[in-house]
Amino acid sequence: MKILALDIATKPAETVVSAFIPVVPQPWRRAGKNGKRHYTDAKSDAYRKTIAWHMKSQLGSFKCTTQPVRLDLEFRFPIPKSWPKYKRENPPRHTSRPDKDNLEKGVMDALNGIVWKDDAQIDVGETKKMYAQDFGILISITTEEEHGE
Repeated sequence: MKILALDIATKPAETVVSAFIPVVPQPWRRAGKNGKRHYTDAKSDAYRKTIAWHMKSQLGSFKCTTQPVRLDLEFRFPIPKSWPKYKRENPPRHTSRPDKDNLEKGVMDALNGIVWKDDAQIDVGETKKMYAQDFGILISITTEEEHGE
């Protein structure tokens, strides 16, 4: 898999990083428990590592920030092959599972220590879920001293 687009732009007090990661979006899953031992499900772990690897390999000189972060995400789900042509050409909004907050959490956890020190730094952002021919995750990160709405 390859990141299709990565753009890093710097302004005096702002840095914007945009990347498209071609993976089927997956929700964050709670750690399991086996007796007294907690573990992360292998599928979730592989998903987070894939996102992290794609970002690390493309960031170059970008340094992990300690500034407030704006995170915009667009989760593009594959269009089911079973849908009729009219529905595939004009897909409805993605209003079913997985939940938006669980999708966000998986990406935020994957980028801890790579883009930001901790995902608690994310103070604003927008997230969309949709069906698309080019499935994957579009990530846009903005850091600045103080970002306004």
